[in-house]
Amino acid sequence: MKRDRWLYCLLLLSLSVMVGGCAPGKIRHILINELPVTGEGRSAVMLIRQGESTTAGVATEINKGDEVVTLPGVTAIVWLLGGSQLILAPETHIQLVNPNHIINLLKSTGEVIGRVFVKAKDSLRIDTEYSSASTEGTEFLVSRGPGDAFTVAVISGVVRMESKTAQFAPLRLSRLEEATVSPGAAPRKSVLESDRANEIIRWVNRVEQNAGEKEKLRLLPDVTGLPLELAQTKLRAAGVTVGKEVGSIEGNQPLGTVISQKPEAGARVGKGQGVVLVYRAEERVVPQLTGLAQNVALERIRNLRLVSGEIRPEITGSTEPGRVIRQDPPPFAKVAVNSVINIVVEAESVVVPNLENYQIDQARMLLSRAGLKVGSEKRQRVPNISAGTVIGQNPQPGLRVKKDSAVSLTIAETGVQVPSLVGMPYARALALLREVGLGSGNPRRYVRADMAVDTVISQSPSAGTLVQPGSTVRLDISQRPVVVAPPSRTPTIPQIAPTGVVISPALMHTVCTVPDIMGLTESAAVSRIEKARLVPRVRMRLSGPQVVTQQTPQGNATAACGNTVTFTIGTIQ
Repeated sequence: MKRDRWLYCLLLLSLSVMVGGCAPGKIRHILINELPVTGEGRSAVMLIRQGESTTAGVATEINKGDEVVTLPGVTAIVWLLGGSQLILAPETHIQLVNPNHIINLLKSTGEVIGRVFVKAKDSLRIDTEYSSASTEGTEFLVSRGPGDAFTVAVISGVVRMESKTAQFAPLRLSRLEEATVSPGAAPRKSVLESDRANEIIRWVNRVEQNAGEKEKLRLLPDVTGLPLELAQTKLRAAGVTVGKEVGSIEGNQPLGTVISQKPEAGARVGKGQGVVLVYRAEERVVPQLTGLAQNVALERIRNLRLVSGEIRPEITGSTEPGRVIRQDPPPFAKVAVNSVINIVVEAESVVVPNLENYQIDQARMLLSRAGLKVGSEKRQRVPNISAGTVIGQNPQPGLRVKKDSAVSLTIAETGVQVPSLVGMPYARALALLREVGLGSGNPRRYVRADMAVDTVISQSPSAGTLVQPGSTVRLDISQRPVVVAPPSRTPTIPQIAPTGVVISPALMHTVCTVPDIMGLTESAAVSRIEKARLVPRVRMRLSGPQVVTQQTPQGNATAACGNTVTFTIGTIQ
């Protein structure tokens, strides 16, 4: 049917999702002679509400029962709650019947032709007095011509036409199909000709582009069955970009014939969206390339009118560098001309030398000779190994790696193992420290009645620890008790000596209170214990904060004066 004979039908739109308090529809854009109007565009669109006529503009809400009329030369875009959209052509009259978006396209008077293009997001039904069309998520044009002829032209999706008077059986319309129904007659279904489909799409494109809605879309023509060059020409003439061309050996079409296209014919595509064409191509058998030198393999690929793809290096050590070790597709596979052949080639590699027990300078030289380089260098203290000796490497010796790869080294650092000194006479401990290259500062002295004088009580660092040469080992040694004669006025209580304490026999029967030394430093704890007329003894020194963490007896306990209070400095980490 010619464009000047289209008259839009009655339209009923039923949306499944409603939001309370929102208007069912709204005027989104108004165009005069397909150009957007300035301001609100009032006086170009009429709104009839409860029988009263008024002007409508951009953003005017459409409520239940409202009628919208576009004047001559005026096009309006109406958005519906839920995302569907109507494009009202000039001199079109619709009515929103109820909040479920039931919309009537009212019959125009005389020979005036109106039309509505529908872009449905949800369920949609189109009605006239005699027929209806229902759909969901599609794009189509509805028109009402002379004699109440009702026409539906589907651009995408599926539309179902039904008779409201049981005049005809339900009719299903797919993409690029149309049907016309007249009162008292059966529907006439036919293929939507490309010229008519393009005319509809061009009109929608102009309206949406001028309104600023979206870029221009083009209807993709059907080029299947055409020679490849002719198909390309037809696509370019339609303003469509030709994309990738893929050869196929399937089917029995003549060589060079387009077998399929993607997107398919009838799809709306934007500028720059390429169309993939699959065409019937000559058949080739993939040659055996494994074991060939790379340049020879590439020459064989070209000679068969195939295309070399990815060339990936890989180390296997199974063949000399530059030889093909794998290929895809495999040998003797049948492919189309210009198909891509990917190959994996043995990469140039070197064997990692054994560097352990070499000095670092020698190891660097060996790596350089092998075509490798030194990576990270980690230092580690070890006993009985010369400083600068390589004691570890990564990658391991004997592995094949790419040339110029980095090898990480672990290098021995000079270290001295601290000897065990506890229980040893102080003089012997000093001599032993000097023998291994370590020193000792001034020792701390503690009264120990159970140990010989000048015996090592404890040491830090502990035995077995690796330290740098010349490091200091702190020693604690036992101290001989010093008896201080009591003054005559206090015959039963002796004085407390600064370096130790000895209690007279009379005092041994006196009860003293053990002080609470938890959390005190060692020197503070010793001072407090001695002031309480007790004997301090360090039981153990650990890491962590150097304060008292354990004591025996507990603070505030009672003990015979002169007894020993033992305590621990630090905690186990």
